[in-house]
Amino acid sequence: MRLNLVQPAFDLPDDAPLEGEMIWQGALAPLFMILDLPQQEASGDLDATIKIAGTIESPEPKGMISLKNGRYEHLPSGFLATDLALDARLDGLKLTIESLAAQDGNGGRISGAGSAGLSPEGELLADLDLSLDGVTVVRRVEARAITSAQLKFEKSPAIHRLSGRIEPTRADIDIAKSLPDDVTSIEVTEIDSRVARMDGGDDDTGDQGLAPPDERPLALDLKIAAPRRIFIRGRGLDSEWALDLDIDGSADTPLITGSARLVKGAFDFAGRRLILDNGQILLTGNANPDPLLDITARDQIDGLAIVLQLSGPLSAPVISLQSTPSLPEDEILARLLFGEQVSDLTPLEAMQLASALASLSGGGGLDVIGAARSTLGLDRLNIDMGGEDTAGTRLTGGKYLTDDIYLEISTETGTGITTGTIEWALTRNLGVRSEMSSSKDNSVSLRWSWSY
Repeated sequence: MRLNLVQPAFDLPDDAPLEGEMIWQGALAPLFMILDLPQQEASGDLDATIKIAGTIESPEPKGMISLKNGRYEHLPSGFLATDLALDARLDGLKLTIESLAAQDGNGGRISGAGSAGLSPEGELLADLDLSLDGVTVVRRVEARAITSAQLKFEKSPAIHRLSGRIEPTRADIDIAKSLPDDVTSIEVTEIDSRVARMDGGDDDTGDQGLAPPDERPLALDLKIAAPRRIFIRGRGLDSEWALDLDIDGSADTPLITGSARLVKGAFDFAGRRLILDNGQILLTGNANPDPLLDITARDQIDGLAIVLQLSGPLSAPVISLQSTPSLPEDEILARLLFGEQVSDLTPLEAMQLASALASLSGGGGLDVIGAARSTLGLDRLNIDMGGEDTAGTRLTGGKYLTDDIYLEISTETGTGITTGTIEWALTRNLGVRSEMSSSKDNSVSLRWSWSY
């Protein structure tokens, strides 16, 4: 070894021998934090002993790595692996995973094996197999998915591919709890991505830096098959679907072909329950996917058979109404919304009908109720015109006072009775509901719910 005192630097010859040993017996978490992986957490008991021999030019590390009582969590998706156990062997620049096993905290099992390392040229080489058996891969408020899968990741000078078969056993998607359409995306402009150096120069290391990463995109060869139990609910929809999809292309530009087929379902619309008797969503493998919809719902009102059809691309769907005997769309919609002919509608009902017709034809329409709700600053506003067996029109308005407290006021024009309701969510599963009425019919109830 030579030491330059004028410009301090170590100069080690390439053939200088190496000899050393690294031992870690303790918590995994401090080492995982060094990786700086956002919104990911890992812990466990790590036992690693690595001996280093060879030379500076050709190091020869060897050793064993063992992890017990491990836990890994991916916060954005809610994926969780518990009781994580890993046994691996390091031999030179190759790491062989002899066994990998974990639970998902919900009865699912994860297992895997394979190897990863570096070629003499510094290129990543990998051959990894992963097996999922009833694993909860998504655990969020708006979505939950349980799946089994056989996956294989291959990386070599000739191959860079993820392949396998995915068989979801159950998925629950609540579209009412997903983000609204008006969430604004923030455009980020990168002013200068260079990292300043201590000597004032730029970060261009030229040929002296690390070898550039493999620019080949990850190729995909995946099959997704679910004969049923893909549930989509919310905003009036209660449906079950089957999936048959092929995913090709690359991770940067996946090409999805196949279909989602309706098993059964219904749609609650304007207080009526329409039965979904046909439904198919087609994906044709375009780089910019725009699924084609073909969904039909039916209802029967006073001898009038009504068919509502949703068709066309997802980006510009077309909604049409037909009936037997045949009637104009405005007459069909009036029967569907209010159970009356157009000539018998009140002025407010006529305005709501005009808005609905504009929406069916692709226009925005005049959303009277929505505009009033926005002007009053309410979270919910509903006008129920009632029927022959009800006490006139019911006007209901509600607002969240905090994230956990909801206040709702309802009044009936026919009886003059006003009712106030307060709902307080104590925990995710436990809540208190208090109802006070001008008719002196007051109550307090404790509500408990559990999603399973």
